[in-house]
Amino acid sequence: MAKRFKGYPPPCPPPGRPKRFGSFKLIIIQFIPPIIVFQLLRTLFLPTAFDLFLLACMIVLLLCYFCGIF
Repeated sequence: MAKRFKGYPPPCPPPGRPKRFGSFKLIIIQFIPPIIVFQLLRTLFLPTAFDLFLLACMIVLLLCYFCGIF
């Protein structure tokens, strides 16, 4: 088996800097939208100022994240 791949160069790492927060992005994509939907439903059924503020903050932070602001 080793003779078969003898002339090939060793695998090189992908170009550019390694991603530091790759798994963090997956967590955000999987968990934040359901939390926002839950908060939206909670705001619709029990509209308090705190719920509206929390929902607005979640949506703004998610949009900032996807636009690449931080």
